[in-house]
Amino acid sequence: MRTSDSPLSEEITSHHFPKTFIILNFECYSGATDPIQYLWQYEDNMTVHSHDDLLLGCVFPSSLKGAAYDWFHSLSRHSLRSFEEVKHIFCLQYTSRQELKKNNNHLRTIKMKSGESLKH
Repeated sequence: MRTSDSPLSEEITSHHFPKTFIILNFECYSGATDPIQYLWQYEDNMTVHSHDDLLLGCVFPSSLKGAAYDWFHSLSRHSLRSFEEVKHIFCLQYTSRQELKKNNNHLRTIKMKSGESLKH
């Protein structure tokens, strides 16, 4: 895929990397885990550049692999104009992978069957 076919806007794809930019080594997202948690990890890893929305958007596709990478590059050409839009569409796509956090109210829904042990 050429940059001109990217779902990222031309403004993002033509953004110049700062001279101090270093490609970080972190786990790529494949589509199998929690997208929110992954975005937190991505933004934490890119914290030095967190003020640069265009750079965050430009680097994001390289943090994807497998089905997630294929999905991203199937999006409409130049349809994403900011990292906020990238995050939004990413979360919409992978929301079913989001881990649901259980709170104290969850304990009220647990019922012990007659004769059932607390041990597994």
